[in-house]
Amino acid sequence: MPSAIIDFNPEYLHRFCGADFGLRYHTDPLYREEQDGAVAAALRQRFPEYPSLFPAPEERVEIGWGLQPLDFLNAARGARMAYASDAAIQSIDRSLARLDCPAAIMAEPDIDWDQNPVWRDLLRQIGQLRCRYPGRKVTWVQSMVIPDRSARRGGLSLHSPYTTAFRLLGEDIFLLMYEEPETAEMLFDYIYRQYRRSFERAAALFDCRLDYIHFGDCAATMLSPELFARYNLKFMQRCAAADRVAIHWHSCGPSTHLLPLAAEIPNLRRAELGAHTDLKLARRLLPQAEILAYYSAGELLNQTPDEVERHFQVMCEALEDRFILCASSVDSATDPASLDRYLALAEKLNRSFRAA
Repeated sequence: MPSAIIDFNPEYLHRFCGADFGLRYHTDPLYREEQDGAVAAALRQRFPEYPSLFPAPEERVEIGWGLQPLDFLNAARGARMAYASDAAIQSIDRSLARLDCPAAIMAEPDIDWDQNPVWRDLLRQIGQLRCRYPGRKVTWVQSMVIPDRSARRGGLSLHSPYTTAFRLLGEDIFLLMYEEPETAEMLFDYIYRQYRRSFERAAALFDCRLDYIHFGDCAATMLSPELFARYNLKFMQRCAAADRVAIHWHSCGPSTHLLPLAAEIPNLRRAELGAHTDLKLARRLLPQAEILAYYSAGELLNQTPDEVERHFQVMCEALEDRFILCASSVDSATDPASLDRYLALAEKLNRSFRAA
């Protein structure tokens, strides 16, 4: 069923809701619970007329925690982390920078997750939450996400090996992909293996069966169709065949040029597509997939309220059904009138389909 959601960037939540996303937020799970609850209450107070977007609090029944996958992997490989009260955590080193030849990749040991301090601290935080809230179920441990706790089925959520390499190695990944494809493939295999091994440790600890793999392919927009087919598509096809699971594909940049290839992803259950993607073409080429379409922060920042309404309606008409519109990482400089128009349209959409 169609629906609309919104999230705000950390600077917005810090400025208007008093949120603190610094070191303590990331190391003290009980403090984080307090912060998240206070932010939710502040948003309800700020936007009381939109209850589907900012619902009344309910008793929480779940426990979970994790970082952005590539930042977690980078930290686990020894990268330094940067914390700020008004920004998302970031890993500031490129821990894959030296893995640019076959010999270096072959000599690089796999991460021993059981002994890794970043992983062990994650488990400490999960354990602290379980002690505090013994009735809650664990549904998220970094790369392991369990939307269906009753069936014990869940997903492996990661940044695609290519996107991870782009962030943690740099632009040299393009040279490898063009000039040394075997080296690029070796590096992608190494990256995926680290994500997969961390998922398997969590799945063993918290009883999860793999049902889907979510590839966060944020940098895919920079690839030509030829490179995407050679590496990213091939990798997803291989994983889907090996594990017999569904695939979720996230491409948060303009992705029209990749849609014909996305149609070749086996068992594509969900596609998350960035602004300026041809959504009508996406709906035609991906008829079985749920589509999450991003209404970008930049669009919302630069549009008048009437432009917001027209754009919202065009997106809904293009996607037809089984979609989610997501105004993502909304900026604090956004015109309140434009933001209010999006929220009103989203509330109307959510209410109409819930009533139906």
